[in-house]
Amino acid sequence: MPKGKVRPWVNATSSPGGRVARTSHDVDKQQHTLFDKKKRAQKVRERSGREQAFRERNSERVAEGKRRKVSGEYARFTESLKAVCVDVDELTCLCYDGERSERNAALDALSANAQLGPFNSSGGTCMVERQVDTVNIPDVKPWFRSKELTLPAHERERRRARAEFLTRQIATASQQKQLSRAVSAYRQLVTHERLLPTSYTYAALINAYVNSGHMSGAIEVLKRMQAVPGMIPNVVIYTTMLKGHMLSGNVDAAEALVNELCATRKISPLDIRGINTFLRTCQRVGDTPRALNMYHRLCVQSPEVDSGRVTPNCSTYKIIVQLLAQNLQVEEIFRVITQAKIDAERVINGEPGGGAVTAQSCKFWSAGCCDRGARCLYYHSPNFTQRAEVEWVDALAFMHVQLARAAALLGMYRLVKESIEFATVALEKVENLLVGKSCREWGESLAVVDVDPAEDSSVMFKRTTRQELLLEIQRMNAFCGRVLAGLQNEPSLVKHLCRTLIFRHHTVENAEIPGKTVAAHSCILKGETNRKPQDTPPGMATFLRNMLFESLRVGFGLEIQCKRNQIDNLDTAKKYLCRCITDDCKIDFGALFSSDESFDLRFSATKQFERHVQSKYEIRNNREARQVKMEICAGNGDWVVAQAKEDPGSDWIALELRHERIHSIFSRAFCEGITNLCALGGDATQVLQNNIRPGSISYIFINFPEPPHHSGSRTADNRFHLLTSSFFECIHTVLIDDGVLTLFSDNHKYMRSLANTISSLLHEKDEKADEPMFLAEIAQGTAVDGKGSTTFENVAGMRLYQGLPGIGSGHIVHEQSYFDRFWKQGSHADRYFMIVSKN
Repeated sequence: MPKGKVRPWVNATSSPGGRVARTSHDVDKQQHTLFDKKKRAQKVRERSGREQAFRERNSERVAEGKRRKVSGEYARFTESLKAVCVDVDELTCLCYDGERSERNAALDALSANAQLGPFNSSGGTCMVERQVDTVNIPDVKPWFRSKELTLPAHERERRRARAEFLTRQIATASQQKQLSRAVSAYRQLVTHERLLPTSYTYAALINAYVNSGHMSGAIEVLKRMQAVPGMIPNVVIYTTMLKGHMLSGNVDAAEALVNELCATRKISPLDIRGINTFLRTCQRVGDTPRALNMYHRLCVQSPEVDSGRVTPNCSTYKIIVQLLAQNLQVEEIFRVITQAKIDAERVINGEPGGGAVTAQSCKFWSAGCCDRGARCLYYHSPNFTQRAEVEWVDALAFMHVQLARAAALLGMYRLVKESIEFATVALEKVENLLVGKSCREWGESLAVVDVDPAEDSSVMFKRTTRQELLLEIQRMNAFCGRVLAGLQNEPSLVKHLCRTLIFRHHTVENAEIPGKTVAAHSCILKGETNRKPQDTPPGMATFLRNMLFESLRVGFGLEIQCKRNQIDNLDTAKKYLCRCITDDCKIDFGALFSSDESFDLRFSATKQFERHVQSKYEIRNNREARQVKMEICAGNGDWVVAQAKEDPGSDWIALELRHERIHSIFSRAFCEGITNLCALGGDATQVLQNNIRPGSISYIFINFPEPPHHSGSRTADNRFHLLTSSFFECIHTVLIDDGVLTLFSDNHKYMRSLANTISSLLHEKDEKADEPMFLAEIAQGTAVDGKGSTTFENVAGMRLYQGLPGIGSGHIVHEQSYFDRFWKQGSHADRYFMIVSKN
């Protein structure tokens, strides 16, 4: 149809349902479109058939053409090597440590990468995407460096610029967790172009391995860097390694790295960022003793080793106070906050520094941060508020909220009130500091709405953190008000602690089991999918029970509370934990969620305790079975606590990896007086495989799961990614027949990817062979209206709904979680969910 002609199907009126009304022109257009598609498809098939027939008739001619193409690339490559004075006879040493069998593959990769393609949005280029061996990376040959010294100055500069360009590619790939692309760029640099990697090259490659969760590769690259004469890893590289150990929760390796840095203080001095990274590693797994030991060793004033003291910043104090609050050490919290106030006063009320009034105004000071301080030659106007002041006041507010939480758990309500008052004043001061013009440019104020959060995610994070502190203050006030007014009985801290089970699988590998080797022990806890229940070694259940008890005693202050309360004691709490774990290391939900009448902790005499437990144990076995519902990746526990409160007829489990989030779930359940909620800590895959009995969970919920990378790139490589095919198989195992799995997220692309993953899972044996493991379910109602069915799209046979899941989807009450509130501020208003059942 010529341009400008009226197309009646475009101007068709819409139907009441929002869809375009179908007309006769619309039907004709659809028929012509289908006819054209079939015609084009037929032409493609015919052309492919002719090409295939030609290749079969002229196989020798086609092979000769391929040989000529490869030989041409080989000739051009050798000429380029001659141009940079590299011995062509040693071409067999190019890659894979001189293996001749891989030479042709390397040349094929070189020809594919001769013209480098575009690299995302960074303006650089990268290799053609392909499968890359990320384990065996090439090493630099010794004669590379001797050849480099014989080159002319201009040639060395050209090669240095080329190496810098490829290093930027590695750095960009590491930020997007694209390990294969980073290794490809490194191979291009070392193997194909025979350039010398710099310290920045090694640092970028280490960061790529760390971000992708491949710590073994990062350790290997660090060893190769240390083997290069004159190349010493700096503190940035060591901090990157500490970050990798933090993500994997390996406190032992992180502590060894810090000790290595302390031993080489003059060469690579340890800074406060490295110390904070180690403290976050301890915080992630709840290792309070080692965190406090490192803090007192490196950050606290000491007359003996004052020269090695590192000045702590506000982040250091926040981590230490949070760990102390989780361990209920109120007196230590007071000492740390007192020292933090002294440092804050020195920063806030210190001299502004800078040059004379007649000097030019410092732009960095006007923007809120001047790193030079007193050494700056430009004028620092006292009218501009600095970010350091805001950060310190923020930190003091955070520390007092943590103190209020610990005091609330211990029943010290007067201290709760005083701490909340200080935190409220501090947050108001922050708001007043951010109303000025210089601070409003930061976009950190709670009232600012004209700042695009996508431009600075840290700004959105700080704003959300302040809002979370205000919500926590409201929860503490409400809890204390209910208890003091007699509207809520004061809950038992020990009973709530004993419903918190922390499985630290990463630290158990180094432990000893009587009569068994470490290898057999780690094999059990790392979870072989083909192992049988009878493979559990003797003594494993006893070790697991002791580990759960020690996690509560060291990390959650169980011992401190038992000493304060003369009624409860450690032996009674340990016996209760022992009853919750069966001999095959599975959780006994009946014993775990027993009521206070059927399982009282206040029996100190051993025989009387055992007789009481035995009689009540039989009653508990005869009670009506209750549904067990679980939220995986529960975060801070807002959603699961609200569900458990509204659904007292079911038992709820909140599974979370990070220790500080487990404590947040526990404290919320404690303040609400909820007894049908258990907080589980540990890696979800290991817990489902090793500690949850098959066919015991009725509902599983996963809200706002983290994708492999926030960019949504399919090439992102992340070993910490949870929702894989094997993990969904674990979910299928622990669900009861017709058990339900609900996924809820704001990431449409990621939800489509999960739908494809779930739909590809098939039964491999039994009578259901080749049948899907999960079936799509219909969502009845939303959290808004509660009626009818929502709109959905079909993704590989799965129904992907847009909207909020309601009661028919298992969400009993609508409650925003921390992640929901956080992403909503980033203009991620759309929500998607999916419901599947076990087949």
